[in-house]
Order: sequence, then C-alpha cells, then structure tokens
Amino acid sequence: MALVLAIRLRHPVTLQTGAAPDLAFEMEGATCTVEVQHKSSVSPFSAVFYPDSKTLEQYRNSHSSWQAAALQLHDLLERLAVNIEPAIGSVLAEPRWSWEERRAQEERCGVLAAWLAAQLEGADLSRPATLSGDGAEFIVTPLSAAPGRIAGHRPIDAFAIREHRNGAETDGVSLGEWLSAAIAGKASKHQTGRGGLYVVGLVIDEPFARSGHLLTSILLGGLIHHAVDRRSYRGVPEGRVELLRAAAERGRGPLLQLAQFNPAKTADYVGLFFEDAVRTDVDAVVALYYTGELQLVPNPFTERPIEQLCSLFPVTLDPLTLETS
Repeated sequence: MALVLAIRLRHPVTLQTGAAPDLAFEMEGATCTVEVQHKSSVSPFSAVFYPDSKTLEQYRNSHSSWQAAALQLHDLLERLAVNIEPAIGSVLAEPRWSWEERRAQEERCGVLAAWLAAQLEGADLSRPATLSGDGAEFIVTPLSAAPGRIAGHRPIDAFAIREHRNGAETDGVSLGEWLSAAIAGKASKHQTGRGGLYVVGLVIDEPFARSGHLLTSILLGGLIHHAVDRRSYRGVPEGRVELLRAAAERGRGPLLQLAQFNPAKTADYVGLFFEDAVRTDVDAVVALYYTGELQLVPNPFTERPIEQLCSLFPVTLDPLTLETS
C-alpha cells in the first residue's frame, strides 16, 4: 500500500509504528494518515489439496488436524505413481469470508484428504478409477513412475457469490459484511494520532471484490439501474437528505453527482458513509486490489477539507491502474 500510494501521489509516504496510523503523507502542509487493513480469503480446498512445498513444510510444525491430513496425503503421493484430478462441489468451493466459516470448511477438506489417502492406500492404482467423497470426486489415473500429483480441477455444480446478506440466517457472512466490518473496525482507531485527514486503507486480495462496485455500494449505498430509460441512481436513507444539502453547501456537488445520489429516492441499503460513526471519523477509503489497481472513495459528508486529497486522483469512483491514470 505504501509503495503504490507513493507512486500514485508522486510523493514520499511514511511508515509509522506504535499508536499512530500505519501510513502518513503531506499535502501542502496538511498531513493525511492511513490505517491499513489486509483482507484476503484463501481457498480451504486449495490450502489442503494444492499447497506448495514451502507451505507443506510449515504444516509439519502445525497442530491443526486439517494441515496434518494435507501433509499425510502429499507425503503419500510422493510414493505413488498417480495423477489425481479433483471435481469440486460448491460446498467446498464456495468462498467463505468469516474466520469461523473458513475454519469449518478447512476441517471438512481435511477430513476429505484423510479419506482420500486411505482410499489410495488400498486401491488398485494400475488402472483409472473415480473415487467419490464428501463434496468432491477424484479421477485417478496411473503414471509411469512416482511421485504422484494433484493437477487441475473442475466444478461439480455452481454457487452464487454472496455480496450482501439476503436476510437468511443460514447464509453466513457475505463479502460485503466482511469488508464493512473491516472499515467500521478501523473507523474509530487512533483518535489522538491522526493527521488532518484520516483514511482507511484496504489491501484486498479477493478476486470477487476486484471490480470496485462492491466497495462503493458498501460506502455510498447500492446503485440502482433502470434498463428502460437507461439511468442509474443511489437512493438516500430516510432522514439523511440533509446530509446531501450540507455537503452541497461545502462545495461537494461534483462528488455527489459522481455518486449519483437521488434525494427523491429512498435507499433500502444504508451505506457506511451515512452511518454516524463512520461518517464523522473517516474522510475516505482507499483500496489496493491484488491486480495493482487503486480505488479512492471519498466521504462526501465529512466536515474536513478533502479537496486536496481528491485532486490527487482522477475524477472516478472506479479502480484505476498506475499505468493509465
């Protein structure tokens, strides 16, 4: 994050420690501080069935049952002359973003790995076979010599990406809730160590969040598209229209237009910048995606001067690359 911001801003970015926010940079005498949160979601199936050699060595020092099962399977493959191609069911392939849900999926993959190792130990591996386990199938074909390998994969069924909670208690944590919790958790940090502006920085190593529209929806509210008359807008939460008027009086009209707010429409989903705790504490959110793209979403309702910060970025809410910006 520090390096990319320094390239984008063409200005030094300072790394900070202790009670201060993680990063700081100067803007015409004003200091902007950035508190960074790294958000990544490793696939439990990949962690069990496709670890690299360095990761496997780390598993040897672990007390986790699923890592022990993964290690047992891959140690066995070193002695077997087989190629294994998994077919993965949605129960194991669907991304899970909360720690508890990922932990349960890891444990389930570990049980599956232990089962597969037991099947391979007693199987006739001189001819092709298909082994059907809990949530996955494995196409096993013989090789001319050891070691064996797990290569490629295909889906058994499809799954939907849960960007937002749909109201069902069994849905688990959605991608939007996962990112929202990170932003809200950083909003109130370092109250005494901030500069003139306080920005939450997200390093997002999650392919399903890469487009940037999810982050703007989380912060500003969902964008409604009307296909017939080809117009789009964001509604305004009930009782929050006055925030738009105050922002316009501060000269934030261009930013409000960029967000496409329509005060005549009521929003069902309340963006974080409309919530008092985030609105009063956070001046902007900047996201760095695994693609190297950078996205700035300013808070149009902050009472602090964000114009200089906004001027350092192109007039867009979309992610941008350093090469084309």
